[in-house]
This record gives sequence, structure tokens and C-alpha cells, in this order.
Amino acid sequence: MTRLIQFELWKDCSNNCDFCFNKKFGKISSSKLKLERISFAKEFITGPKMKNYSAIGLIGGEFFGGQLSDKEVSEAFHSLIDLLALKLKDGSIEKVWVATALMFEGREELERTLKHFSDCGVLNNVLICTSYDVSGRFKGDGEKLWKDNMKFLKTRYPDIMLHTEIIITQDFVDAVLNNRFDISIFAKEFDTHIDFLEPNCGFSYKSKAEHAKYIKNFYPKRKSFIKFLQKVYTNGSIDLNSFLSSDLRAYSLYTEDNSGYKFFTDRAKKNSDLMCDIPSKVGYIDSDIEMRSDVVKFLEAHNE
Repeated sequence: MTRLIQFELWKDCSNNCDFCFNKKFGKISSSKLKLERISFAKEFITGPKMKNYSAIGLIGGEFFGGQLSDKEVSEAFHSLIDLLALKLKDGSIEKVWVATALMFEGREELERTLKHFSDCGVLNNVLICTSYDVSGRFKGDGEKLWKDNMKFLKTRYPDIMLHTEIIITQDFVDAVLNNRFDISIFAKEFDTHIDFLEPNCGFSYKSKAEHAKYIKNFYPKRKSFIKFLQKVYTNGSIDLNSFLSSDLRAYSLYTEDNSGYKFFTDRAKKNSDLMCDIPSKVGYIDSDIEMRSDVVKFLEAHNE
């Protein structure tokens, strides 16, 4: 089983998604902080603790929407990417995940990043991880940029793997139930694997109930989610055995929360201090029952 460690390098992002759980941190990190985080990741990756992991993920924030405009930061970032490419080439690691919202026009930094992997002949071991949501994510021409960049990646880099995360919001549940969004057609159109996330209130709100006052139809109602399960089970558009499973999470994560840059590990075991593992902060709007537990019960009832 792949054991993934993720490094959040910074939270900088200008996409302003309605449900962003990093809003309180602002949109700009100093070059000094960025250089420190890149250096930290490089030291970890080349250190003895890396032997416990077989895959590495880089998350933000965003990397390719102007966040590398500082030349020193850009060079440091690409030296990190070069290190990852070499680790893939020599077999030290199996996979590299790079997260991006893909809502930008200039592709220079993205293509420079992928060139490191291409030059080492390891593009087929790279996952570009992105996100799509039926509401709350895209502003202006954001959705068009996302679609254009997805199609560009698959045309220009056919060996690369595309991974798209979708939040199980009430709007998404309704779109699937009312045939306004077809999961299978979407996956085929963009040649992407889809993973799904439970909605959470992030660091800016004390609870999902408080958060729901400011954003409508984000947290699903339990009854409609059960109907959703029945539909996707019937049409086979989601493998419910892995749906919302903690096994798909990064095993370990370095991220900044309300108390600084912190390390979380063995995330299959619920960490009470990590916001996405607290029932009052994640899941249904009308219940603290875990959404995954309802999936398991559904499968048991259908003898799966």
C-alpha cells in the first residue's frame, strides 16, 4: 500500500472559493516563509524519516498562479521538483502528487515543473491533483480556465495522471440526483480519476453550523445523501468500497493550522486536533454521524 506524505508549502491562492478553509490566513506568504518551507521539505525528503514513505505530495495554496513570481522562490521550488524527479527515477519513491487549482492562464511554471519529470522519464508516476465543484469554486472564467488546462495537460502530457477531487456538497448531491451532473461522463471527458471529500468548515469557523450561515447548500442533508448513494450504486458511477474512505488520505501531513506548522500522522486513526476529523466540523448539516459510516452500512445492506 502506498504511504503518502504531503507537504503544504504555503497557503497563497487568489481563486477565492466560497468555502476556502484557508481564508483567515490571507492570500500572500512572504518569500522568506516559502523558502523555509521548501528547504524543510528537501531536508525531510533527503533525511532518514523518508524511508517510512513511498510517495510525496506537494499542496498549497497554489503554485502556478503567480505564486512563483519571486525568482529565488521559483528556483528553490524547481530544485525541489528536480529532487523529486530524481527520486522517482532511482526508485526511492513510487509517486509524486502535485496539487493545483488549474485556474490560471500562463502555463510557463507548470510546464517547467513537468519538464523535470519528463526529462527523467517518470511522467507516468506523477499525479496532477486538482478540484472541481458544481458551485462555490469558480469565479469569472475560472471554470473555462480549468477545463482548458485539463484538456491541455492530457493532450500535451498523455502519460500524466489526472486526479480530481469533488466535495460532496448538497448542491453536488442535488445535481447528481436531478441528472444535471453525470459522474461517469465527467470522468471520461477529462480522462480523470475522481475522489470525493466530505465538506468541512476549516480554520475560520468554529463549527459547520456556524459556517452554514454564510454558505448555502454546502453541507448535505443525511436523507438526500442516502438517496445519492442509491443512485450511484445503481448506475455504478462510484466505487462505494473506497468512497470517502480514510485509506485514501495522505498517511502523514505537514500543514499550518491555528497554532503553526504542524505534523499529523497515521490519519486513518482520527486525529481530534485536525479540523477535518472533528464531527462538529465535517459532514452532514443535520447529523454528526460520519458519512463514511452510512456508506459502510449501505454496502452491508446490499451484501457488498
